[in-house]
Amino acid sequence: MRILLVSLLGLSGIAHAVPTQMGHQGRVLDADGLPAEGPHTLDFHLYDAAEDGTMVWSEVHDVDLINGYYSLVLGADELDNPLDDSLLRDNELHLELTVGDDEPLSPRQALNAVPYARIAASATNVSGGTVDASEISVGGSVVVDSSGGWVGATPSVSWSDLSDIPDDVDTVLSEDEVDAYCDDNGYAMAADLASVATSGSWDDLTDVPSAGIAGIHAEHFTESGTFDVPEGITSIIVYVTGGGGGGSNGEATTLEMDGHSHGVSEHSHEGGTHTHGIGDHAHQDGTECVVTSGSSYSGYYCSAYGPHYTEASSGSTGTVDDGATGLTGLTTNEGGGGGGSINTAGGDGGSGGGMSAILTVTGGAVCDVVIGSGGDVAGAGSSSTVTCDDQSVECGGGAAGNANGLNGDDGLCTIPGGTRLNEYKASRLAPGGGGSGGNGSDAATGQVGTVTIRY
Repeated sequence: MRILLVSLLGLSGIAHAVPTQMGHQGRVLDADGLPAEGPHTLDFHLYDAAEDGTMVWSEVHDVDLINGYYSLVLGADELDNPLDDSLLRDNELHLELTVGDDEPLSPRQALNAVPYARIAASATNVSGGTVDASEISVGGSVVVDSSGGWVGATPSVSWSDLSDIPDDVDTVLSEDEVDAYCDDNGYAMAADLASVATSGSWDDLTDVPSAGIAGIHAEHFTESGTFDVPEGITSIIVYVTGGGGGGSNGEATTLEMDGHSHGVSEHSHEGGTHTHGIGDHAHQDGTECVVTSGSSYSGYYCSAYGPHYTEASSGSTGTVDDGATGLTGLTTNEGGGGGGSINTAGGDGGSGGGMSAILTVTGGAVCDVVIGSGGDVAGAGSSSTVTCDDQSVECGGGAAGNANGLNGDDGLCTIPGGTRLNEYKASRLAPGGGGSGGNGSDAATGQVGTVTIRY
């Protein structure tokens, strides 16, 4: 079994360039401590760890051992198997040697720096060579970034710092010289500019064509679909309203006409059980006037203090939706007629949200258009949306009206991306259905939403 007794490492190379090879010398003794002689194969490996780890480089040398000594150069093949700088820069290397077919010698030898070579880790001067750096810092602050741009402090230079200024140098242009400069270089004078150039107002434009300008073309949608953006168009204006909420039928409230009494002699009732403490009273039955307490009264009393109907001892209940008056009971303290209904007008449905906006588009893109539906009676409307690529406008539907007379809320609009222009009164295009009384004849559904696209 052979063992590595001595290993001396160094660098070799020509004088005017950084060496890319590494000199290596050593002596091989056998298991009895005697030097090996003659031809031997030495297999060198560099690992990134003292044990295990990853082999990052290897090279095989056939040598003649003389009294066990050998001397060779590692990295001799600079083209096909070089010792790259990155190996020495990025790894803590350990050399492993195998002699012939024996097991690798152990332990591995660490590659240590030659003492004066350590100063290369931090160069103190650069002279006569090329500097290739990712960035340059002074005093810990970057002055040249990775792109080669100057990012340090801006030098302050004052006109007064200049020296050797000629006496005939005129540093101020006259007004005529400025005008001449502008004229010679094609610059327009303010007086020569059109009004729109300074005001930026559409109203200052002249000779506006009737077609072919942005915004003159329009697509109107009352049903969901798609819109193909024409080639050359980079922005569109959209007007969106959500579906209106539905109006609500009013709510009828029943009145219970409970038993009651009166202290006057002459009166009439239109419903409910009642008693009389004093006085006479009349009941009308059809065309005949029937008088109590044995007195005979003319038809005047029958018409003036009626109608009290005699065909029921307890009245029937009026319906909830038509407000009919219940019939009146006759017998003292028995059940009277049912109450009629008081009609509360139902509330209007809310308007769908409305908004106008500018969306950035690409010619040939396809925009999706969804039209919001109007809410049924007492139902909410749905949203209308326009989606082009990653920009969209959504306007929610209006809420339903309330049966107790409360109007539904208007829908709200959102716009992820794009530029909002202004919110306009959506009820012009998507109002809710009208409210109604208790008879249910006036409630209405909300109108459907709308979408208009201009370009």
